[in-house]
Amino acid sequence: MTPRFDDYVAKIWSLPDDPADNDVVTSNFLLEKEGRIEVYYAPLHGVTTDAKVIIVGITPGIQQMVAAFAEARRLLHEGMKPPHLFKEIRRRMAFKGPMRTNLINMLDKIGVADRLEITSTARLFDDASHLLHSTSALRYPVFNRGQNYTGSNPPIHRSPLLKSLLTSTLLPELDQVPGALIVPLGKAVTTDALKIISFDKERRVLRGFPHPSGGNGHRKAQFQREFRNLCGIVRAWDP
Repeated sequence: MTPRFDDYVAKIWSLPDDPADNDVVTSNFLLEKEGRIEVYYAPLHGVTTDAKVIIVGITPGIQQMVAAFAEARRLLHEGMKPPHLFKEIRRRMAFKGPMRTNLINMLDKIGVADRLEITSTARLFDDASHLLHSTSALRYPVFNRGQNYTGSNPPIHRSPLLKSLLTSTLLPELDQVPGALIVPLGKAVTTDALKIISFDKERRVLRGFPHPSGGNGHRKAQFQREFRNLCGIVRAWDP
């Protein structure tokens, strides 16, 4: 599943300035469907090949999808073209709000900033963005019965469509950024997605890293429980 940006430029231009959910979750952008699972296109392309850290979520949610289309339309209007357009979309969208704050706090505490020789991993979202590649195990937005797919019901390994999307997008991405520290967000990424592509045993994967969502009520307890293990993985990693 490798949709081309050029095939969607005219459709992106036709969107309103401030698109809503029902402007993008339409047949114009539907890629594939399998039962109650639907995969949609969003302008999420490119790989930061010189990155030192890769943050991997499960899939872009509806808010990210809408934001990506809005950014793409605005940047096209400004005259920006790929690949700079793709890089700018990723930079502006990367884990905004409380999730970013929680990410920075945990990554700093386990020593990632020190290993990168920067003052804080907050800089990964600013002037050191060239050191970060943000992506999703399932690159394009996936919905289950119209709701954001969470990685379960069904799990990725039980869906031929999702397994195909995973292996055709995430595996080539990780192969292009060898040696980068992999930060998986959530159990579905760690125990299902990375296992399918045989990355679950990589020493540079922060196994046990808590999902940084503010809605994760177990985040602090899990971080405390996994702290020594995570610090050990970071110390052994050679950026």
